[in-house]
Amino acid sequence: MTWRGQMHNASGPLMFLALFAACLALTGSFESLWQTYTVITAVVGLALTAWTAFSFQKDAAHTGLVQRALILVYWAWIILTGIHLATSLPPS
Repeated sequence: MTWRGQMHNASGPLMFLALFAACLALTGSFESLWQTYTVITAVVGLALTAWTAFSFQKDAAHTGLVQRALILVYWAWIILTGIHLATSLPPS
């Protein structure tokens, strides 16, 4: 495996754990529905991160599918949170 491939494999889990931390950091900033959605995203994201890591170690056939679900969960949260924040902020 190339050094670029090794860097990619090492940085993935760190990035997903950083997204988990971002969810936790922002949870207190939101009201009820958004707070609940953010907590659910954090829990599901952490579970899928662990599942992806274990699947990757075992070279399981479903690793790619689990990884895509993980990406979908976090990207959806990033996009929807951005839209929510952009539309709920008072005009400057």
